[in-house]
Amino acid sequence: MGSSPDSPTPVQLLNRVAQGRYPFEDAVRWFESLTEKEQLSSLGAVAFMCGQAYPQSDEFEKAIALGELDPTDIPCTMFLLDDVPIYCLDELLAVPPEERRKTFRFILALYCVADTRRRETECRDGCHHWWHNIDNTAA
Repeated sequence: MGSSPDSPTPVQLLNRVAQGRYPFEDAVRWFESLTEKEQLSSLGAVAFMCGQAYPQSDEFEKAIALGELDPTDIPCTMFLLDDVPIYCLDELLAVPPEERRKTFRFILALYCVADTRRRETECRDGCHHWWHNIDNTAA
């Protein structure tokens, strides 16, 4: 995915999903269209972004629902059973290739839920986070 004005960077696209400005399912299709190397890079990016949003334990179930996942799916189970779930974001990057789609869905959904909370609380009156101030052009 290029970085021209008409083609957002992966980070811009993922932030637009979190802000409800780009459809979740379109982001999943975009992820599926990537090469293995690009998928791993994109998983790393969204995992980092998710960690920066500081997801709370009460947001895990919301993320599972948003991602249309089953709590017994590998990425959900790994996260829910970890003593310090946020630390398993890096571990999720090592899932087998057949689990990457579900892992992307889970991490992106968790990022969406956590970032929405932050925008509605800490950043409610405005902030200087560049990712909360992405231009208003359509993705």
